[in-house]
Amino acid sequence: MASEPREVELKFRLPPDRGPEALAWLAQGRPQSDRTLKAIYFDTAGCELGRAGFALRVREEDGGWEQTMKSRAAAGGKLGRGEWTSPAAGAKPDMAAVRRTPARDVLSPDTRLAALFTVTVERRTVEIRTPDSLVEAALDSGTIHASGHCAPVDELELELKEGSPEALFALATRLADSFPADLSVVAKADRGYALVEGGPVRARHFKTPTVSSRMTAGEAFRAIARAALDQILWNAELVREAPTSDAIHQTRVGLRRLRTTLKTFKSVIADQHLEDIRAGLKAFSVELDPARNLDVFIEGAWGRDAHAQGADDEAPRAAQAAAYERARRAAASPAARRSLLDTLVWIETGPWTGKGAQGARRRDRPIVHFAAASLAKGRSHLVHAGAHLARLDALDRHKVRIEAKGLRYAADVFDQLFCDHPKRGRKFLKALAKLLDDLGDLNDIATARVLAPGFSHAPEVLEREAARERELLVAAEDAFGDFKAAKPYWKT
Repeated sequence: MASEPREVELKFRLPPDRGPEALAWLAQGRPQSDRTLKAIYFDTAGCELGRAGFALRVREEDGGWEQTMKSRAAAGGKLGRGEWTSPAAGAKPDMAAVRRTPARDVLSPDTRLAALFTVTVERRTVEIRTPDSLVEAALDSGTIHASGHCAPVDELELELKEGSPEALFALATRLADSFPADLSVVAKADRGYALVEGGPVRARHFKTPTVSSRMTAGEAFRAIARAALDQILWNAELVREAPTSDAIHQTRVGLRRLRTTLKTFKSVIADQHLEDIRAGLKAFSVELDPARNLDVFIEGAWGRDAHAQGADDEAPRAAQAAAYERARRAAASPAARRSLLDTLVWIETGPWTGKGAQGARRRDRPIVHFAAASLAKGRSHLVHAGAHLARLDALDRHKVRIEAKGLRYAADVFDQLFCDHPKRGRKFLKALAKLLDDLGDLNDIATARVLAPGFSHAPEVLEREAARERELLVAAEDAFGDFKAAKPYWKT
């Protein structure tokens, strides 16, 4: 929907005691306003709106009631979230107004909505006007209540009211340089739904953005890169607060996916900042590797050996705890904070977006042609790298795995552009997934060879893994053959 109303904002998490200081720094003596806001969020009994990426709230505003439907992202890969606001007669939503938003496709004619949770915050705001922009800074502190549970809210939002996003990004960069302000994509609604489910916010997988044949290569890149960055930001916040195996893993997956996307689109986005962006993302990912490797080792090779249980479990668990702390520190570091913000700013306004950019001609061409060429190139590279797979050493097999992952990440998004051969598509992706599974298991064995000697019972662990490796090499060779036999499903 090209005319979709959008809310363009950046959300930050700060330590609660630093929020007022940061707002005062932003205000620079400008007047601040204070008010109490109470919002009631509604959904169906099965949370159909939430599952579809919408959030519906009714909030008392200036003596009246106002309802707002928000989407997780705007259509067409644009910056910001979709937002539809209308008056309400009271503390219940107007269904007619709800059905005038894209959420109507989620609801049946007899849908009933019920209140799920409430959000009450003290909001302090200040307007920051420059010659060509107006940004509203809002500090929210309060509580979410749902199903007898509650969770705190402490966040600072910068919303672009007038002008270009460059002004918003410039202000955000100065803020992050002066305060421990971490970009956040976890909305109040996300925290409320987590409470309804009775637990904390969970790790999130990649959410495939809509990529249509009407998009240019540049527009598609923005949508894909932004979705990967959202995955990183969501999970990195969980790692900062309380590292878990899933949160660390999904942060790494997001980083790897984004770095792969940068590689896939290099001819479109190459500029003087690209290598710095890639280096910052890689540096963050490296800090998470020990935790993920130990997770896989403990749950895999170590756990499969019966002799490695009991008291001897303490050593690898201690190493795992230390690696989790390393991951937490990395996610909370100024380097990661600035790298992720710089990446967002570059995706939206980097030199590659300019009229005379190096890849402007490719950037402005239809994505379909670029996608077909990328998939064909990825397949060719994988077929070449995987020749004689069973005879490759661990390092070369890892290179094959990297090629396979790159192709899988591209196919995950691009397959929606090619619907002429659905059976071919399913067969191709199934064969690729099987190959990746086998290569992943082989890579875990290579990691176990590195980690096991540091703990007791290493000989037993390694003997067992060597037997598995022989079986997996045969399976991987067969999977590679099936992949080569699978016909491409895209138009060339």
